[in-house]
Amino acid sequence: MRMGYKLLIFDIDGTITRHVSSWRYIHERLRLWSERAFRYQEDFFAGKISYRMFCELDAAHWKGMRIAKMRSIFSQMRYSKNAPIAIDKLKKAGFKLVAVSTGLQFMTDRVLSELKFDYAVSNRLMSRNGLL
Repeated sequence: MRMGYKLLIFDIDGTITRHVSSWRYIHERLRLWSERAFRYQEDFFAGKISYRMFCELDAAHWKGMRIAKMRSIFSQMRYSKNAPIAIDKLKKAGFKLVAVSTGLQFMTDRVLSELKFDYAVSNRLMSRNGLL
């Protein structure tokens, strides 16, 4: 029973994916979850730095990296066990689906393409000539 709902909004990290943070996921995969990257996250959670500052400090680790490499790494991020099946059923039931994430565009891009979400909003890293 739809009860008049037409649009459903999902978080990505820890809901659609098994990983609770795409920021941490990429740092771990690149072996950058160092004391410094961990500290930026801790400083943000403790209110010592703003969200914008956290993003800028974290993203600085990836400056000069090829976007293709980042996409390749995120292509390996696993969905939650039943997420694709549930999302498919919701789409077939006629719902519009939106993904909202404080994570990175590489997962929202996947969700749009692979799971057929209608819209997605996330942090977008800037690039030029295929490099972050």
